[in-house]
Amino acid sequence: MKQRILLIVAVLLIAAPAFATVNISAVQSDVNKITISYSCSAGEAVRAFALNLSIGSSNNSMLFSDVNTMGDFNRGESNKPGGGYGIFPGQFSRQIDPGNPNWSALFYTPFAPDGSVDSNGTGFGMRTAIAELGTLYTGANAPGTSGTLFSIRWDPNGKTTDTLTVSANTIRGGVVLESGSAATTNLPISIPIGGPSNITVSGRIIGSAAPKDTAGIQDITLRGFPGGDVNTDASGNYSVTIPVGSYTVNVLDVYNQWTLVPSSFNCGSVNLVQNVTGTATECLNAHDPGYSAWKGTPWNKPACWCNRRQCRGDVGGTKAGFWVYSSDLNTFKSAYGKSDTVLATVPNGICADLDHVKSGFRVYSNDLTIIKAYYGKADALVPECNLAPVIVKVNKWNN
Repeated sequence: MKQRILLIVAVLLIAAPAFATVNISAVQSDVNKITISYSCSAGEAVRAFALNLSIGSSNNSMLFSDVNTMGDFNRGESNKPGGGYGIFPGQFSRQIDPGNPNWSALFYTPFAPDGSVDSNGTGFGMRTAIAELGTLYTGANAPGTSGTLFSIRWDPNGKTTDTLTVSANTIRGGVVLESGSAATTNLPISIPIGGPSNITVSGRIIGSAAPKDTAGIQDITLRGFPGGDVNTDASGNYSVTIPVGSYTVNVLDVYNQWTLVPSSFNCGSVNLVQNVTGTATECLNAHDPGYSAWKGTPWNKPACWCNRRQCRGDVGGTKAGFWVYSSDLNTFKSAYGKSDTVLATVPNGICADLDHVKSGFRVYSNDLTIIKAYYGKADALVPECNLAPVIVKVNKWNN
């Protein structure tokens, strides 16, 4: 009966679905230092990591160097919220018996000692190492969903460049979730090490369609670089210098005005020029002086502000003899000098706010100057918006 129960438990553990995806990253964070980090999607937390690390493929590869150059890991179970992985199963014998002549707190690290299960010929002074980390927690002591596992340095061993590979150590369980099931991971991963410690990632983010969308898009956020978020400038350009490593960068529009392709990309091993193209989902740029009014109550995104020549006086959005003519003037006169409450009752009244700025009233003297300047003028004399002197940064056109 006991054996049957154990068998049932084993089957349940094997069949348990993995509800989380765990990404492992390896970053050359210094001239000869690699930092191994993790991030976990929503779902189960991770209980343990067992990872193989290898450099190159032969005896003349770079070698993992002495533990004294190690750092960036916990020792022992964390007693604070969001604590990390400080239990090292491969080193339990040393932890349990401090009287052991091999015991030293200094050498109590995430790395399995040479000679233990499946670890012959691994560790410091070798080209392979096995890292094994775990955690025991209840409630608020659970580790964070992302963080640093450990750092390790290497000895060049006469070489200038090499390749580091990180894979799951399946004998020791790989990456194990709270349920006991194996996590879905991005392993194995490989990155170049040695050589330059930094690379540059740069590019430009532009719109996808004429006439104005081909301009650079300002304030797009690139998230995932080790130094923090990077934003595009007024021309859509960005550039950042980062340590050699392995990164996934997400391209985000905090104003929700663009669909961006690609929405993410990988980088970290070589200098990279990564351009991105955006398709506008709103016609008015968030940097337009009237954007908040256009989007808010009571105007609720009037489509007329997206017309190509609205900023020149084309209130109605159609050409009747001239772009700016009598029908535009009639609406303008009905809207002129009205309070917001009254203006909201004037058909297309908000369309007469040509400069998108409220100066006393939404439709007032500045707007009058604009409509007078372009009234009854030939097409060549009524340029589209986003050309001097009136620039409203329209992203896409209705007509």
